Amino acid sequence: MGDVADTEARLTGVLKLRLADASYLTYRGFIGLYSRLWKWTKILGSGSPARNALATLLLQSGLSPDELFEELAPTGRQRDVDIFRCTIHQPLDEAWRTSPGCLPGQEEWTEYSAVWGVLARDETEAARLAQDWQKRCAPLEPEIEGIEPANEHYREIPRIVWQGVRYVPNDDDEMDGEEFDDMDFEDLDGLGADGDLDDLNGDDGEFDDDEDNGLDEDTPRNG
Repeated sequence: MGDVADTEARLTGVLKLRLADASYLTYRGFIGLYSRLWKWTKILGSGSPARNALATLLLQSGLSPDELFEELAPTGRQRDVDIFRCTIHQPLDEAWRTSPGCLPGQEEWTEYSAVWGVLARDETEAARLAQDWQKRCAPLEPEIEGIEPANEHYREIPRIVWQGVRYVPNDDDEMDGEEFDDMDFEDLDGLGADGDLDDLNGDDGEFDDDEDNGLDEDTPRNG
């Protein structure tokens, strides 16, 4: 789809949908759908209000594809960095249940743990970057729960590289970072012009990049 105006209009329609109402989608289904949506709308560019709103929604819902962080990567001087897995505790207020970022089954959450992949020179820088991005996801102040270095050395600009799975701490009924690869995936059929999530791959091949409907094998969603 190469028409910018049509893409903007269709994306605006999709953004009117409340994620928590799409109870027919699994978590993995959301990941696959919104990863495609981010790629599909790249032609809109960074000046598009609708695509900027999509970026905000992806961050708030924990559905950000790695490509989002590649597009939003800062410029500057490369440094000697390691990759850190940062776990953050995020308290939630009463507004969470009606928040755009609330997914089905998360309405009763009062907190969650979020995992971020960060390229940084040390733990202090990794914590700062992870907290800065987490603050874009919810209004209450987040706290660092833990930081694990991978002990892998790169020459890169310090930055966020992925947003991982969210889960409720110490709740056996909630998915943790190791479980979601085994979840079922809804095979969606396309995204209609009216913003209907029930039409992902139309007969004309729109919005279909020949990827598997699950996660790419090299996508580090689990950190």
